[in-house]
Amino acid sequence: ILGFLMGLTAGFTVITSQRFGAGDMEGMRKTVGSAAVLSVVISLLMTVVSMVGMKPLLKFMNTPDDIFHDTYLYIMIICAGIFAQVLYNLLASILRALGNSKTPLYFLLFSAVLNIVLDLVLIIVFHLGAPGAAYATVIAQGVSGLLCLIYIIKKVPVLKLEKSDFRPDAHLIRTQ
Repeated sequence: ILGFLMGLTAGFTVITSQRFGAGDMEGMRKTVGSAAVLSVVISLLMTVVSMVGMKPLLKFMNTPDDIFHDTYLYIMIICAGIFAQVLYNLLASILRALGNSKTPLYFLLFSAVLNIVLDLVLIIVFHLGAPGAAYATVIAQGVSGLLCLIYIIKKVPVLKLEKSDFRPDAHLIRTQ
């Protein structure tokens, strides 16, 4: 599920990079707005579908009874955090489409360290086990996504979107 979403968010920004490279800032902002709308819709859909279908999927996969409960809790927390994953991946892809690959990497590195620290705290100190590891992952992903968002708002004025940028536009998919 997460791999699919990562590919999807990266794919959304192909046209963004084309528009940016062509100097079409209005078209670039519209592709970002459209990608944001599609990301929200797909995140909601994937969250609902994955959470509803997870228990039957785990049973179908013959998950052993002795780990079923922890496995189920872990994966449900991860699925509930799909939006955090999509937020980081979409914003990082947008930054890369505009030629900035370092900033998303720095935020990802920070997030990885934060994840490790939160794992240790939630599992060892608070004894949350597998659910603690899932919470650590979702929190770290959310932080990296928020860092990307704050960076874009403060440092990338070309991405200041207007309400009209969030309306789907079929002309955007035509390449020149």
